[in-house]
Amino acid sequence: MPNKFLSIDPSGSGTTGCVFYDEKKKVYQFFNFTNKNWQEHFSFLSQLCQEKKINVLIYENTNFIYGRQFAGSVSLLKLIGGIECLKYACPAIKKVDNILVKQVKDFYKKAVQGTLTIPELERKIGRKGGWFFQGQKINVHELDALLGLNLYLSPPKEKKSKKITL
Repeated sequence: MPNKFLSIDPSGSGTTGCVFYDEKKKVYQFFNFTNKNWQEHFSFLSQLCQEKKINVLIYENTNFIYGRQFAGSVSLLKLIGGIECLKYACPAIKKVDNILVKQVKDFYKKAVQGTLTIPELERKIGRKGGWFFQGQKINVHELDALLGLNLYLSPPKEKKSKKITL
């Protein structure tokens, strides 16, 4: 059965970026939400999951607390806890998974360097530049959500080590 994915670049006190992907229809749709209150971000995500009947939820996760605490990091951790609980609030969700922020940032660096390509993702330089997916301009939060989705759907293959026989 084809899935409906929602990939999230969460922010507890800034801009949360999302990409919805319908595996059956091969359709992508981007969303973002800006608010200083993490509960509002959670409410937005909950409504989006119910509206789109999401089966698989993926989010960018951080397990690193920065040296200097700030309200945004605490709010982010609260939102991540809320995202993990969405499967109990939205019956269509069958799986919740996460991608580490470091993996997304490494993936981003490769995309910038051109050593990694994602079909229909283009970076334009200059005044009217930025990131474009399927001809639509996307912001950095939507880009991170798209990179997270791509990491989830096609994880990088690990190099196989050669067996040494003595």
